[in-house]
Amino acid sequence: MGTVSKSVLREIGANKTRAFSSFEDYLRILIADGTVKSTHDLVTRKPELLGQILFQWYQQGQIACVFAQVLAKAATPTWQSITIQGTVDVDELEKVLKDAAVNLDALQLIFPGPATAQHACDLIKSGSDEVKHTLMSAKLQTCKG
Repeated sequence: MGTVSKSVLREIGANKTRAFSSFEDYLRILIADGTVKSTHDLVTRKPELLGQILFQWYQQGQIACVFAQVLAKAATPTWQSITIQGTVDVDELEKVLKDAAVNLDALQLIFPGPATAQHACDLIKSGSDEVKHTLMSAKLQTCKG
């Protein structure tokens, strides 16, 4: 990926700003180099690139989660991104989560498209007690019951 512009300016203190790349900045590079033609093309044909974009976004510090920032900047984090589209097979997701707990520092599940916190809650509630505990301990505190 080429040099990504930083079109987003954020105040980080009194009279201080910091520049960050936006999703559109990354997308422009991917379109310019012919990797994808549009956001839709990225999501449908090259969804694995969503995880790479988010990982680079974390590396530049454009996320409030300090854990994600530190891990993304580490020399060799074992970080996996999985893009999930359509219906989720809860049994398959449970296998992925169990494997990730043993073999990864971080697992990022990406659900492109319109979604709400309630969608995540419904997914969690449909899993086994072990999956519920794992996901709820990951600070998904918006789910009740």
